[in-house]
Amino acid sequence: MKLIIKTAAYLLLLFLYSCSHRSSKKEDHKVVLQVGTYTLLQDEYYYLKEKLKRNHQDSIQLLEEIRDQAYLLAFANEHRYDTINELNKRLDYALKFYIAQ
Repeated sequence: MKLIIKTAAYLLLLFLYSCSHRSSKKEDHKVVLQVGTYTLLQDEYYYLKEKLKRNHQDSIQLLEEIRDQAYLLAFANEHRYDTINELNKRLDYALKFYIAQ
């Protein structure tokens, strides 16, 4: 009986240890920029840098654009804005206005 209890306790501790030390997706990658609850990972940064590179002449403008986007996304995330729903509402209002004309 003691052996069963010890084995069960050991398995429970092993399970709890494995659950508490799981690394999340964001811990696997290096965080480049964090604004509020929004985090920009290294892979996302490289993607944005390549995407925005042709629109900006120097690296200072590029970094300012990435920073501004991060602030906007952090603000939207903290206030729980859902742009798809907001756009659908505006589209409905525009259609109703168009039909009323």
